[in-house]
Amino acid sequence: MEVSVGLLMEIDRLVKLLESPVFTFLRLHLLEPDGYPYLVKSLYGLLMLLPQSQAYHTLRSRLDAIPPVHLLR
Repeated sequence: MEVSVGLLMEIDRLVKLLESPVFTFLRLHLLEPDGYPYLVKSLYGLLMLLPQSQAYHTLRSRLDAIPPVHLLR
């Protein structure tokens, strides 16, 4: 898969949408990584595609707030 400028712009828009009030429920799901492991994995996948930009730092700080479940067990 080729990562084009258009794809990066779409991911940037998606990250901005995830921070909007409409997706509050999704951000709350991130606090329960055991219940939504594929959500966490897909967001980390998007993070790996992004260059270090504002969207990257926004998504990274959101993912850094996820509780480390493997440490709690």
